[in-house]
Amino acid sequence: FIPGIVIGTFIGSYLANHLPPMVMKSIFGVMMVYVGAYMLLLLTTTNTAKAIGMAVLATVMTGSIVAVSRWSERRNPNVEIRMTNQ
Repeated sequence: FIPGIVIGTFIGSYLANHLPPMVMKSIFGVMMVYVGAYMLLLLTTTNTAKAIGMAVLATVMTGSIVAVSRWSERRNPNVEIRMTNQ
């Protein structure tokens, strides 16, 4: 248990220093979706395995949306989305 924490701390700090900020934000957002979905589903069901499975499914779907969004931004860098007050 403790060796995993120590190794994870070093790997996490190394990755945090070497990954671009947008990637870090995406990873953080996807992890927050997983934790939120897991907590919400755990409140509604007594089956922990089902809650984990559904939370993983929600996370994969969110991660896919983020990946497609990032891919689209790289493919069309000149396209801007403007929000106007109406």
